[in-house]
Amino acid sequence: GCHMPLVERASSDGGPSRKVRSHHMLSQRTPEFLEKAVSATASIEKNRLRVSITNDNTGHSFPGEIFNREAFLKVVVQDMAGNEVAELRESFRTPARPQRGSVESTQIKAGETRNFQLDLPEGRLKISVFIGYKLFFLTPDDRAAKVWQALLDR
Repeated sequence: GCHMPLVERASSDGGPSRKVRSHHMLSQRTPEFLEKAVSATASIEKNRLRVSITNDNTGHSFPGEIFNREAFLKVVVQDMAGNEVAELRESFRTPARPQRGSVESTQIKAGETRNFQLDLPEGRLKISVFIGYKLFFLTPDDRAAKVWQALLDR
């Protein structure tokens, strides 16, 4: 139901339209589908940034079971002159099958919420919060697909 949604299509023998499963496979390669995978919030409370990620729209862990995928949270904090003054990066990966059991998975399980926080320096700030997805974990972060993004000022 998730990766092959119902669509209405004419019958191949010329009969009436009917509901069938689409064979246009939705996946992490479909930007609109990927952006629905998780929900997230970012807020500033006093001098602390709080980010919450919930895997509430998949029926499996995020990222899925293919071991070379990586999802990540990246926060970049800049002062008003554009100088980076703080950063946070968290990786979510599936261990390769031979390593499972000996290497801890950092995937976000279905239904799980993860909370992150970052103490902020004083002064006016520009804050970028980005959740990205890479089909191959060695891909540079700046080439990752966008899952979710927020831009905050304080």
